[in-house]
Amino acid sequence: MSDSNAQGHFKNILDLIKLRITVMQWVTFAMGFWLGNIGQFDLITFVYGLIGTGLVASGAGAINHAMEKDIDRLMNRTKNRPLPTGVYSTSAVVGLSFLLLGIGSSILFFKVNLLTAVLAVLTYGFYVIYTVSKKYTSLNTLIGAIPGAMAPLGGWAASSGTLNLDAWVFFIILFVWQLPHFYAIAWMFKDDYESAKLKMISCFDVDGSRTYRQILITIVLLIVVSVYPYFTGMLGSIYLFGSICLGCFFLINGLKFNKDRSILRARKIMRVSIIYLPLLLLVMIIDIQLMI
Repeated sequence: MSDSNAQGHFKNILDLIKLRITVMQWVTFAMGFWLGNIGQFDLITFVYGLIGTGLVASGAGAINHAMEKDIDRLMNRTKNRPLPTGVYSTSAVVGLSFLLLGIGSSILFFKVNLLTAVLAVLTYGFYVIYTVSKKYTSLNTLIGAIPGAMAPLGGWAASSGTLNLDAWVFFIILFVWQLPHFYAIAWMFKDDYESAKLKMISCFDVDGSRTYRQILITIVLLIVVSVYPYFTGMLGSIYLFGSICLGCFFLINGLKFNKDRSILRARKIMRVSIIYLPLLLLVMIIDIQLMI
């Protein structure tokens, strides 16, 4: 195999496993692992947890490609993916997905704990449900936010062996954060989703007013839920101040969508959401380090 062919296959595999989503799963798993048992960091368990979580997340990405092959052909942004272009067969990708799911969940079961393995399998299952739901209901964004927020629960369970209120608060923050992020993306690719007959919220929104309301409501809700760790005693005043500032920055950008409902503005909101999350996690880390 030539170097160019090898590079092409490597790129296609990274596309199939949705590497960016897998990386996000790793980041939030790591944060959950650290928060779940501060001061007791088991490196071996952490590494096995990352490997298992990454494999299951990659398997979920692959099954999404297999299930949406025909839909991807209809959208400009996805028509060049490996399955629509015929690079790989659907059966091969499904087999890869199940293989990754089996190996990843087995690693989590035998090397981490049962709860972490169950959460990973549930993440895979919810991702499948989300993929199907896009054809039938505009609530698919809410459904898709569930698997997107489960990695920190897995990390928490891996380090502590259980899930407490703080773990679920972290889950809710991640859940709500995804909503304005994906509503902005839905507006950016409105035409693509309409051509594929997907039931995204933007497909029922002629002037963007409904999308704007959803973005605004979910950003406000994010500000509210993000300060909750302060009131549970999980985090301190530095986190409280930082989370409010970041939330207001996010909100200001969301409000601009009211007068400018362009794709460019939606892209800016999406980018702000991407900046928001790592900065929020950084504020958490700084706050905890100063509390220890």
